[in-house]
Amino acid sequence: MRDLTLRDRTQHALIPRLERTEAMLARAASLENSVSCDAEVVALSDLGVATNVDRMIGGFFTGALYRWEGTVPIVPVDATVNVCSVSIHEIRSAPSSQTEFLSLIESARRRCEAETEFQWNLAEGNHFVSLGRISDCAAIPDGDYLVLHASASEYKRTPH
Repeated sequence: MRDLTLRDRTQHALIPRLERTEAMLARAASLENSVSCDAEVVALSDLGVATNVDRMIGGFFTGALYRWEGTVPIVPVDATVNVCSVSIHEIRSAPSSQTEFLSLIESARRRCEAETEFQWNLAEGNHFVSLGRISDCAAIPDGDYLVLHASASEYKRTPH
């Protein structure tokens, strides 16, 4: 666990919980991949208490980076249906232009709507998709990355 917080009293109290989340992520990734896998939680300067405290029951707090290794995709299920999150995905080859990037986003939107039950929401609220290069970062290897901030809004909108 890496602590990059401002070390205020609230952040100090949350660190042991993030250490437990890190251990559970490593265990889950190892079980799913059938080999020992690493996980890391990086507590950032904006680590804090969510406005909806139920969102923290599962060990995922705002202001932290959650990273784990493995080839089997894992989607952590938290205690609430509001699964708004930021994810970082390394990509093999970045689009060569803004036009190509926007075309790929539009293609992903159409594919999401046609082939999945998920609801596209990257154009709502504070959600976004961004492309960039990371270099000289202690937490993430150098490379081109897609950064997504979105939610699984179908859970909130589906009548049960």
